[in-house]
Amino acid sequence: MDREKVSSTNIEEMGYNPSSRTLEVKFCSGRVYQYYDVEPEVYDIMRNSASIGKYFGMKIKSNYKWKRVDNE
Repeated sequence: MDREKVSSTNIEEMGYNPSSRTLEVKFCSGRVYQYYDVEPEVYDIMRNSASIGKYFGMKIKSNYKWKRVDNE
């Protein structure tokens, strides 16, 4: 999945696949996670949020199923 760099102290990159509704997040630690069944409008709000990390923590982290996808 293509990701774009974002301005955040915790998140380095993020990308979204609208056909599978999958959000992929690369954290500054290098770890990559996918979050499933994320609505397109939720991704758009996150992308345009003044604090991407804060929005992620409040709206994404505990509300969607996820899987770590990097090379642990």
